Amino acid sequence: MYKDKRYMVLTNLIKSIRVDNNLTQVELAEKIRKAQSYISKYESGQRKLDIFEIKDICNSLDMSLVEFVQKFDEELANYEK
Repeated sequence: MYKDKRYMVLTNLIKSIRVDNNLTQVELAEKIRKAQSYISKYESGQRKLDIFEIKDICNSLDMSLVEFVQKFDEELANYEK
């Protein structure tokens, strides 16, 4: 589970963007050449992502890493209010 609530904001944002792009966990996993369980584990907080993995996910969701970080910063600011 999430020890740091900021990580929950991060994974919820990735999931939200995935859903907004009408992708299932299986479809996203195929795009980044990982198993569906990889997606499930980070979305549920059982696995942490590094910057390279986040970049790969962003690329597969047609989003730049910079754009993603900006959205994450906005979500984090809203969460911390």
